[in-house]
Parts: sequence; C-alpha cells; structure tokens
Amino acid sequence: MESKPGKERLNATLRKEWSPERVFVKIVLLIKRNIPNVNVYTLLRESRVLPGFRALTAATCFSSILKLKQARRIDVLKDPTTLEIVNITIADEEQVHHNIRS
Repeated sequence: MESKPGKERLNATLRKEWSPERVFVKIVLLIKRNIPNVNVYTLLRESRVLPGFRALTAATCFSSILKLKQARRIDVLKDPTTLEIVNITIADEEQVHHNIRS
C-alpha cells in the first residue's frame, strides 16, 4: 500500500499538470498543431500520463475542461446521444495570443 506522502505527492503532481491553466495551454497547442477533434482522449494521448493513473488523470482533465467551459474560455461540442465531448475549441481567439507565446 502506498504511503500517505506518496499519495499527496501524486495528487499535487496531477493537480499541477492537469490544472485548468495547463489544460488550456494543452488545448491551444493541439489546435495550433491542427489536431482534429480535441477532446479528453486526444489530450491524454498527446500528453504525459503517469502509468496506472490514466482514469484519475482523465477525471482531473475533465474537471479542468468543465472549469474552463464555465469560465467561457473554451467551447465544448458534445455528441447529442452520448454527451461525450467530441471537440473543444477556444471561445475567444484573442486568448490564444495572450496565453501562448509562439
């Protein structure tokens, strides 16, 4: 069983790497690379995920996506039947230039 300090370190790493700000940067970079259909799957596929923690990372990523949507920084397109996120776009292209330096 993992010690408590190890769990705290893991949680801190996940919160830092998958915070709303970092997820926004990841989304912008994927869009700039012309990756089609940016969603949770593509974010995880194109980023570093700790082995054995894919589900927890996906949940943290999803939570950050919801926070970004609530803050109106991104727009989310969902499948009307399954409600799965199928694409994420930037709500205001001006944000891209303020947050990402090429």
